[in-house]
Amino acid sequence: MNNEKRTQIIRSAQEIFSSKGLADANVAEIAKKAGVVDSILYHYFKNKEDVLFHALGEKMIEVTRDLNLHLEGIEDHVSKLRKMIWYHLYINDLSPSDTMVLKNLLFECRANKNYYSHDGYKALRDYTKILLNILQKGVDAQVFRTDLDVRLARDLIFGVLDEEALSCFASHEIEKTLPDFEDIMNLVLPMILSDKKSEAALSIEKKDKEGRIL
Repeated sequence: MNNEKRTQIIRSAQEIFSSKGLADANVAEIAKKAGVVDSILYHYFKNKEDVLFHALGEKMIEVTRDLNLHLEGIEDHVSKLRKMIWYHLYINDLSPSDTMVLKNLLFECRANKNYYSHDGYKALRDYTKILLNILQKGVDAQVFRTDLDVRLARDLIFGVLDEEALSCFASHEIEKTLPDFEDIMNLVLPMILSDKKSEAALSIEKKDKEGRIL
């Protein structure tokens, strides 16, 4: 029952913070929408800001869990990178309303300096670390350039993906983001691929399509 109440509060907070922002939302409104009294909310959370940071954290945990499932069983470094970028675009188009909630929560949290010392920030770090690890392992295998700054490459890739979301949800320049997937890969891969492939990379490339799918 206690977990159910906390979940109800988080879901209410996600919706209210996404539509109103931290400044205009209030604890009483969140508690009322969740069907609890204010004192119950304060039993689980310190203040309004604490609720916001956990609201994003829960969203990021869901997204990360789903992404890890998509990556399960993929060993090829380039294929892993492609899948993560594909997935990032896929969730935009799968449920635009849910994605808008996520993007709005991200905006509210990332603009708040207290977020980066909060426990809720760990969930976002866990998500970004997946891309960082994919890039680093590709560098270690010499599939990606050995002089690649993986942190900078990670930020560049996420920057492109953020712009895709803005073009879809804010400026409405595009209706969906997935159709741009191959163009994004054609932009990213030439920047990071090694000129001299390792034996492991070459052996992967020599496999036929059916073998790679299996």
